[in-house]
Amino acid sequence: MAGEEDAFAKVMEMDAAFKEQAKEAVLDPATEATALSEMLQGGSKHIVQEACVSTLGEGRWCELTQAHEFWRAAGIPATGGAVCKVVEDLDADHLRPTGILQRIKGGNAPACNGLSTLMKYLDGHKAGA
Repeated sequence: MAGEEDAFAKVMEMDAAFKEQAKEAVLDPATEATALSEMLQGGSKHIVQEACVSTLGEGRWCELTQAHEFWRAAGIPATGGAVCKVVEDLDADHLRPTGILQRIKGGNAPACNGLSTLMKYLDGHKAGA
């Protein structure tokens, strides 16, 4: 039982450190939109695809890339604005595309769950784009 409590305490400590660090990072719409495109259509697509297919499955990966087509057509300003709105409204710095991309490149395939969640919430912002 003590091991579980220690592990939970460590997770909470890491979460607090992440949140503190995220508060210091500027939420830049263009940077976030560019990172989203980088993951789904750019130079990092292969590594992101490999991670996300292993985590989410081929079907969900295809849904993510198809959903991104709307945002690619909407352009960087609209995409970045919508991404920032989702992150701010949900107080969810872990959904920043820059952070998701960094975690996936670092070998954290479960970060694809964040990409999936972000894309789900972006669907609700299509009317404003």
